[in-house]
Amino acid sequence: MHQTVSEGLNILLVEDDDIDSRMIGERLYSTGFKLVYATTCKQAHEIIKQHSFDVALIDMQLPDGHGTQIISHLKDVQPETALIVVTGDENENKAITTLQLGAQDYLYKSRISSEEELLHRAVRYALERKRLENELISARCDAEQARKESEKSNAAKSNFLANLSHEIRTPLTSIIGFAELLPSVDHSKKDKSDCINTIIKNAKYLKNLIHDILDLSSIEAGKVEVELKEFSLSDELAQIFMLLNKRAEDNHLRLYFDFIGPIPEKIYSDPVRLRQILMNIVGNAIKFTHEGSVTVKIFLEEMEGVKYYDLVFDITDSGIGIAGDRRDLLFKPFSQIDNGTRKRHGGSGLGLILSRHISTALGGSLKMIWSELGKGSTFELRVNPGYLHPNSLRYDFNQSDFLAKSAGQNFKFRGNLLKNRSILLVEDTEDIRTLNKTLLEAEGADVDIARNGKEAIEIVGSNGGFDIILMDLHMPIMDGYEATQALRSNGYEAPIIAVTARALKQEVEKVIEIGCDDCITKPFNLENFYQIVHRHIRASDL
Repeated sequence: MHQTVSEGLNILLVEDDDIDSRMIGERLYSTGFKLVYATTCKQAHEIIKQHSFDVALIDMQLPDGHGTQIISHLKDVQPETALIVVTGDENENKAITTLQLGAQDYLYKSRISSEEELLHRAVRYALERKRLENELISARCDAEQARKESEKSNAAKSNFLANLSHEIRTPLTSIIGFAELLPSVDHSKKDKSDCINTIIKNAKYLKNLIHDILDLSSIEAGKVEVELKEFSLSDELAQIFMLLNKRAEDNHLRLYFDFIGPIPEKIYSDPVRLRQILMNIVGNAIKFTHEGSVTVKIFLEEMEGVKYYDLVFDITDSGIGIAGDRRDLLFKPFSQIDNGTRKRHGGSGLGLILSRHISTALGGSLKMIWSELGKGSTFELRVNPGYLHPNSLRYDFNQSDFLAKSAGQNFKFRGNLLKNRSILLVEDTEDIRTLNKTLLEAEGADVDIARNGKEAIEIVGSNGGFDIILMDLHMPIMDGYEATQALRSNGYEAPIIAVTARALKQEVEKVIEIGCDDCITKPFNLENFYQIVHRHIRASDL
C-alpha cells in the first residue's frame, strides 16, 4: 500500500537538474504537501525569506554554491525545519560530514529512483527526528534556565543568610558584652541601668528579627496568622510613636503623625500586626533619611461602591529614594536594593515583603506610590478597620500625646592587661563601639575611635602607629576589607584584627588573605576577646 507523508506540509526542494526535480516531485506526488522549488542558492535564500518550511530537500552541488550554505542558513533562520540532503555523489564520508552539519538524513538519487517508498519514509523519519531534537533542545534550554534561576535564588538566599548572620550577631555582641560587664566591676546605679537598657534594646531587636524569620517561613508555607480583636487605635499609635520618635531623634529628624479628618477611637484588627507593619515601614523611612522629616498621614477613605472604609497610612520621607529599575526588588524575599544599602543601613531585607503579606491578611494592601532618587519616597498602607460606628470617630487626635523619653549610656572599667597600649577601634555601630572601648579601657588601653575605614586610614596617617587595630568589616563609606588592604599597601605592619558578625569559614579565610592577622567573631567571649588582642600585641613586641 502506498504510504504518504502528512498532509499540509510545506517542503522546499533545492535542485538544479530538471530531471531529478521531476523524479523527486513524482515520488512525493498526491501526498497533500505544498512543494516549492529552487534551483540556486540565491533563489533558495530569497524563498526562505518569504516562506517557512517543515522539510527541506537540498542538493549539494548547485550552480552558484554548495548545499551546505542553505543548511547553515536554515539552521539560523528556521531551526525547526527538518533537513534532508539529496545527492548523486555516493560518498559515505561526505554523508557523515553533512549529518554533522545538522541534516537529519542523507539520500542518494539512485535509491530514490529505484525505491518508491524511500523518500516518503525519509521525510516522515526526518520530521520525527527533528521533533525529538527540538524537544531535546527545548528541554536543555528549560534545564539551563532552571539552573540559572536556581543559582540566582541560591545566591540571593546565601547572601541573605550571610546578612542575617550579621544582623543576629551584632546585637548579640552588645547583649553578651554588657551582661558580662554587669557583675565584673563596681557600677553606679545609672551605669547599671544603662547596661540593662542596652541589653533590653538589643534583645528586643533580636526577638523581632526571629519573629520576622518565622513569619517568612509561614508566608512561604502559605499561612499568615493574625488575631483580630477590638483595640484602641489611639493607644496603639501612641506606643508606636514613642518607639519611633526616639529613632528619629537619634537621626536628627522630625517625626510627624498627621491626622486628617475623623479617626476611629477603636478598630477591629490585629494590634500586634499593625504595629509590626508600621514599625517596619516608618522605621525604614527613618533609617534611609539623613536629613529632614518623616511624616505619617493617617485618614479614613470611603471605598467607592461599598459601605466600608479603609484606614490609610501614607508614610513619606525626605530620604535617599529608590531608582525606578530597582523598585521590583523591594517586595522580594532575600533581596535588598544593593549590598551598599545593606552595609550603610543594615537590616535583614525581610521587612517589606512581610509587611505586604501581613497587610493583605488584615484586609488591606501595601505599595510604594512615589519615589524619586535623592528626594524621598511614599508608601501607602491600607488596613480594614472593621465596622465603624459614627460615634466612635474622633477629631481631636494630637501628636503632643505621643512624646517619648530616652536615656544615654556611660561605662567605666579598670584593669591592667593592656596598660599603656594604644589601640585603634574601627566600628560603625555605636553600641559595639561603646562596649569594645569600655572593655579595652577597662584593661588600661588608650583607645582611639574610627567610624569607618576611611577615618581609620586618616587617623593612622596623622597619629602614627598603634599597637593593634580592631577592624570591623562591614561599615559605610569604606569597609574593613578595603581599609585593611589600603593600610597594608601603605606599609602598615602592626597587627590588624578583623571583627565580624559573619561566622563563616570563607569569611575568616578571606580576611587573612587581605592582610588581617586574626578574626574575632561577634558575639565574642570576653576572655577570648582579651586573649586574642593581648596575644597579638605581645607577638608584635618580639
